[in-house]
Amino acid sequence: MRRQSIVATAFAIACAASCGQTTSDQAESDPPSVSCGEDNCAPPTEYCCALYGTTEAGGCRPAFEADNCTGSSSVAMLCDGPEDCPGTLCCGLNGAGLPILGAIQCATVCPMDGGHTLLCQPHGAEVCPKGYACEVSPLLPAYHVCTPI
Repeated sequence: MRRQSIVATAFAIACAASCGQTTSDQAESDPPSVSCGEDNCAPPTEYCCALYGTTEAGGCRPAFEADNCTGSSSVAMLCDGPEDCPGTLCCGLNGAGLPILGAIQCATVCPMDGGHTLLCQPHGAEVCPKGYACEVSPLLPAYHVCTPI
């Protein structure tokens, strides 16, 4: 339990540093928004608690409650695609060889090494590297990820 709290704290700090930044290309009236079931969460002050295997979601949560969305059935999402991460990528850290994600947040790099999952939008900016396509996630079917072709 202590490890989850440490991971959640690091997660909240990392995202606060990179999620929600605006650039000259992003209008101030168009802040980051994470689709969360029927809601839209506003990072970095909120995150979506997405549930595995369904398009349902556990709803938006305040960022300071990050460890309330950990475990084997859900994941905390501070982004759901590159549009939420100007100048960076929306990346999930795969959990210790398991088919789950430990956190989804903005990151400067997202190595396609099996230990990370790059989120994308099917009709948005092309972020998937060569040899990958933006497809529905098998774990989180409400979202899209870069998968090998």
